[in-house]
Amino acid sequence: MSASPHVDQLGFDPAALSASTLNGIRVGLGAIGASALVLGIMLVAWPAATWKVVAVVAAIYFVISGLIHLAMGVFSREVGVGFRLANMVFGLLLLLGGVFALRNSLAAAVMVGLTVAIMVGISWIVEGVLTLVAVGGGKASRWALVTGLLSVVAGIVVLSMPLSSVVLLTVFTGVFLMITGVGAIMQAFTLRKADAVAQAPVDAAV
Repeated sequence: MSASPHVDQLGFDPAALSASTLNGIRVGLGAIGASALVLGIMLVAWPAATWKVVAVVAAIYFVISGLIHLAMGVFSREVGVGFRLANMVFGLLLLLGGVFALRNSLAAAVMVGLTVAIMVGISWIVEGVLTLVAVGGGKASRWALVTGLLSVVAGIVVLSMPLSSVVLLTVFTGVFLMITGVGAIMQAFTLRKADAVAQAPVDAAV
């Protein structure tokens, strides 16, 4: 009885995948890379304006959501007092927060940027660790290794200085997104080359 071949449960070998699966991975990597590249360019070119837009959009959402919760608390007469009171208090807080953010867009942008920076730092570390764990063989793994290491290092740097200038963090984030975006796109292209090399012997045999 022959032993079953070892299957790497975390990484993958491009030569062992079907064309449809490999195409799906390439499309996913290309889409992630292109999105990161475009967002990175926007953050580097217009750092303050980008966060102001985000803060204004969030403020408008808070105002709308606050008004809805207030209306639910005032007009939902068939539900319990606790439910109505909770909606009214929560709605009032959201409304006040939204109005404050609209009147002080710069301060709101700093708060939003700081919160997002902390979330980004944590997500980069997690994403980098997962990328390093999934590194396989071949040329594509080199880009994955570089991207994973950069992601972990960038996440640690962002978390180590959360109170620094939001603009500086934004530019740093933009540069990192551009680098990782190019890395993901290159990884997608190298997977395509690996697929072409893997298909060549098959075509020759046919």
